[in-house]
Amino acid sequence: MKSLSCKYALFASGVLCLLIWQSCKKAESIKPQIADSSQNAIAKNNVSVLTTSAGDSLFQRILTPRTSTNPVPIKSAIKICSDPKGNLYVTCSFTNYVGISKVTPQGVVSQFGGPVNTAGIKAAKNGDIYIVGYNNNKYGIGRITPDGVIHYLTITGQQLKEPTDLALSDDGTIYITDIGLHQVLKVTPQGVCSALAGSATAIGSADGTGQQAHFTNPTSIRLSADGLLWVIDGNENNLTGQTIRKVTLTGSVSTKYILNYVGTRDDYIRNIAIAKRDKNFNLSPYESIFILHRSNKITHWGTNGVETPLNIYSKNANPYEEYSISLFTDVTSICIHENAIYIPESYNYYNFVVRKITKYK
Repeated sequence: MKSLSCKYALFASGVLCLLIWQSCKKAESIKPQIADSSQNAIAKNNVSVLTTSAGDSLFQRILTPRTSTNPVPIKSAIKICSDPKGNLYVTCSFTNYVGISKVTPQGVVSQFGGPVNTAGIKAAKNGDIYIVGYNNNKYGIGRITPDGVIHYLTITGQQLKEPTDLALSDDGTIYITDIGLHQVLKVTPQGVCSALAGSATAIGSADGTGQQAHFTNPTSIRLSADGLLWVIDGNENNLTGQTIRKVTLTGSVSTKYILNYVGTRDDYIRNIAIAKRDKNFNLSPYESIFILHRSNKITHWGTNGVETPLNIYSKNANPYEEYSISLFTDVTSICIHENAIYIPESYNYYNFVVRKITKYK
């Protein structure tokens, strides 16, 4: 009887350890484990959960010909963000100058903030819009109030060389990817800039902390709610958009995602968005990363490490085809607001539109 009791105790201990392990596994960091993203897998697994049907699209509202409410088309869209009220801000170039297009939830387009050259754009919780780019004959950071007035920040310490994107924290700290310095920079609310991670004298894909970590062509950055920075980076071959690196706020860098070539060797990561949504775009307590590929593919990268394609995609899609098949042409950026994904897309070489994409019903 004593021996049997010991066996039961050992069995219970084993079950408890297994449960603890499963719990830890569920909450662990995202890992680069790629699922089959072929067209056959999409059809077989029925994971095409996104739709851009006519009722859900901003396509016709932004498309030319121009109207009194939409006087200027979007041209050469680069980045997109949304503010707390659901307004979209698209960095782009107009016919005669570069600037920002503001798109209301009703689809009305207007110029916002005057002629500014923006490489990255983010909205603060108070409605201010922050940009980073080349203006006034130098690279810098600008804050645009909701009424369109631009205030340029004075930066001391490390100066920007070729910034590509920025992320905002609630305490006013700004994080910047700089492709010229191959670094992630940190700018305090007082304007003091310093290197958070990466080396200005060495490039590559080395993981580590501070200058021991190396970046190659860091193009985009996102700050998740759990206080982690996610950076789109190149690889040791100096290619753009091949990896996603996790950066802690203390400057520790680790590579979590490596692009898996399926169907094309010239694919790369255009942009990412972070949201508490699962692969079916349902609300989730866990944050996931939505990846926009150059091949016009949208994928969900979950906390279990599995990447799931969310749309039928084609490199040479016709934007005038049926919306429900979710084909795109030249996609550039991605953001998520509430229950929709927004993506600027080129319907021809000169004019861009913004797709509103929702869960397939």
